[in-house]
Amino acid sequence: MSAFLPGPRVLKFISLAKKIDADSTLLCKLKCAGISIEDIRNAAATGDVDFDKSNTHKEPHHEYDMNLIVKGQQLEFYFSANMVDSTAQLLKIYPALDGSKCGCK
Repeated sequence: MSAFLPGPRVLKFISLAKKIDADSTLLCKLKCAGISIEDIRNAAATGDVDFDKSNTHKEPHHEYDMNLIVKGQQLEFYFSANMVDSTAQLLKIYPALDGSKCGCK
């Protein structure tokens, strides 16, 4: 697949974003599952963007749904991408991660 197509460009953006952030509950659940932001960056190298579930025209930041395999788990991540400052916000993960054993809200 060509790096000039939109899917590879979005995946590359996520893997190279200056910062990927998430709300405290989502970060807690990721930590509880043993998944780091770096793991997500690495998984983006071989992931897939689902443009049918993405909102590529949302302003001010485009939103992308990505299917990634992280530590052997098939997960769906929904990101808001700020192309101006090269940052991303992780909004959702499917299936939802359970953080109850770690006290996540």
